[in-house]
Amino acid sequence: MVFGGALAGQVLVVDRYSTYKKLARVLEGRVTLAWCWSHQRRDFIDCAAGQPKLSRWCQGWLGRIAAIYRLNRTRLSHCRADTGERDEGFAAVQRELESELAALFGTAERELKGLDVTFGPDTDPPLEPPPRALDEVRPIRLRAVLGGTPQSRQWNQFIARYHYLGYKTLVGAQMRYTVHDRHGRLLALLGFSTAARKLAPRDRFIGWTPALREKNLPKVIDNARFLILPWIEIPNLASHVLSAVCRQLIHDWTSRYNTTPVLIETFVETPRFIGTAYQASGWTHVGTTKGRGRYDRHKKYDKPKKAIWLRPLRKDWKRSLNR
Repeated sequence: MVFGGALAGQVLVVDRYSTYKKLARVLEGRVTLAWCWSHQRRDFIDCAAGQPKLSRWCQGWLGRIAAIYRLNRTRLSHCRADTGERDEGFAAVQRELESELAALFGTAERELKGLDVTFGPDTDPPLEPPPRALDEVRPIRLRAVLGGTPQSRQWNQFIARYHYLGYKTLVGAQMRYTVHDRHGRLLALLGFSTAARKLAPRDRFIGWTPALREKNLPKVIDNARFLILPWIEIPNLASHVLSAVCRQLIHDWTSRYNTTPVLIETFVETPRFIGTAYQASGWTHVGTTKGRGRYDRHKKYDKPKKAIWLRPLRKDWKRSLNR
């Protein structure tokens, strides 16, 4: 027990060798076992080899694990091996690593909760080479997705499989779109829903009083999901899609709900993303969330902080929201 006493209160990075589990039991919780990422990586490699239909899913997890290793190497490059002294870049990379780990574990949690979600073959990457330039896909076409249709189920599956936040039923009023190139190939998916009820940076930017917010909130909608399919790598496509959907959304939302939207909001998780596509298509960054989330009634602040971006849909949007 001399060896065990020295380990008490420590974290051990181990493989699944049963002796480590016995040691943890002997020490009765005084040591924490952390399973080695390299062994987890090997499991996904074996899974892809034995289950070809799961190959894309395995590759996704291998990419996430590789990102953790890359960030950790970068983090250690900001720390002297002989003295442990850290330079000014260490803290920034540490935060990025923590954010990536939180996203990774969040993805794992969602997958475990959604084991009943099945991905049809239509969500697999296409066999033919994807387009690489905007001129190859223009003019793009947006198709509204109706609930209860095969297109609706396919939209859900694509978002569940490839979006980092996974699939959740959109809140309240909603519009969903698929985006196709001129040949009908799927490029992207978007989802819009009701706006957050209270959002201090947004409300200040608009100039809302509580009464005006209560009255005019239906004129603001939330861009809840935006996914460019992972095999589509076309410069400027994201901003091109955002500009196109803003034009079509006004008509579609008004036709469906008899309310004309004048402003769109969206949330960009930082530092995972920086919102380049939104900025390029005319959105304005107005602040950052506190990490509470839509349903945090007890002020846990357990969600990643997100940049808040707004996009007016007409010139007199502020007057419309303040009368």
